[in-house]
Amino acid sequence: MSGRRFVSLCLSALVLLVLTNAASAGEVDELTGLEKTNIRIMEVATACWFLAVGCSIGSFLNVVAYRMPLGMRLGSPKSHCPHCKTPLSRRENLPVLGWLLLRGRCRHCSAPISPRYPLVEALVGGFFVTLLFVELLSGGKNLPVRTPNSFAGVVWVIWYTKWDLLGLYFFHCCLLSLLTAVGLIAVDRQRVPWSLVSWGVAIGVVFPTVWATLHPVPAVVPRPEWLAAYEWRYEWTDTVFSVGWKQSIGVSLAGLLDSVAGLAGGLLCGAAVSVAERDARRRHSVCVAFAIVGTYLGWQAAVSVATATALVSLPFKGLSRFNRRLDVPTPVVVAAATLVQLLTWRWLSESSGWPSHQGLPFVAWPDDPTAQLAALLATIAVLGLVARRVSSPAASQEDGASPSAESSNEPDDANPASAAAAEPHGPDATGEPTG
Repeated sequence: MSGRRFVSLCLSALVLLVLTNAASAGEVDELTGLEKTNIRIMEVATACWFLAVGCSIGSFLNVVAYRMPLGMRLGSPKSHCPHCKTPLSRRENLPVLGWLLLRGRCRHCSAPISPRYPLVEALVGGFFVTLLFVELLSGGKNLPVRTPNSFAGVVWVIWYTKWDLLGLYFFHCCLLSLLTAVGLIAVDRQRVPWSLVSWGVAIGVVFPTVWATLHPVPAVVPRPEWLAAYEWRYEWTDTVFSVGWKQSIGVSLAGLLDSVAGLAGGLLCGAAVSVAERDARRRHSVCVAFAIVGTYLGWQAAVSVATATALVSLPFKGLSRFNRRLDVPTPVVVAAATLVQLLTWRWLSESSGWPSHQGLPFVAWPDDPTAQLAALLATIAVLGLVARRVSSPAASQEDGASPSAESSNEPDDANPASAAAAEPHGPDATGEPTG
């Protein structure tokens, strides 16, 4: 399939997705045919814009995952072929399209370029578009505790901006982007740098402190009333975007406590799940991933993601003894489980058979919620020990080995094919972020 046909197919699928999505039931029923068509056009334009933003961030994550573990600067040198070092033009450096235009090969030396670049870019773009429809344009129907917006759709949410919902959307996109970077670093068998961890956790703590609604589920449900006394806000009436709406900004102790409690709970969940890992770098990356999840979503969601991760990854750990390809890096599973958690958060919270802020229904003993949580994490840790016991030791020895030409991502200049294959990313691996 040619690059143009691939792009046309993707755009056609996107248009079909938009046309099957109603802006809102009440809004569409009361509009004329022309007005409905205009809304669909606005949805297509909005979805394409968010897709472009997501692909550009995916391109930047390729840079982050390759350079930060090696201690390299993110901004220089500029993008170039990993073999002949020829700089790429702006046209060739476009997310996804650049790789398709080059047909996966350098235009000068014809060395193959890894397809990981466009796959990561398209994946992150898919995250942005999926959350756009499930969380933003739906009025937050996937979010627990929070009451969904009465008027949803591209007009009432984006053009008549609902800042609380828009903030939640970008906050969750930031979470998925961070987990993607951690997963890519784990796939490369590198250690997650503390600079990435500190920046990710800082964003997850500072923003909810200023904007407490970024945590739809507080650390304690319902939130204690005395915390309202420790909230300082400045309010004003919006006269530019959402005219007449009250806006505010400030600092709240409740948002800070939610983030800190989530960070602590995430670390406990990471410690329980990482027991299944033999290699220290993998254990570190698992703890980092769960610390980020807990900081952004709260400790209750971290427990839910830990349960899903254990149910998926631990059996694969055991089966990896027979086929090492089944030993999927746990941070990759954490990222996938977090996406599912976001898309089905309200449904999972209302389910009677899944851990949530309403309790741990399938842990019948003991009666105390804290003891139930400890029992659940202990069960995950024990299952991890069993999976570690029966998993393939050869795979962990490869992970713990000293970096080779493959694991350190250094290309072999004597062989163009191996040079491009050793480079874990595509055109943007050694250049400035696009978009």
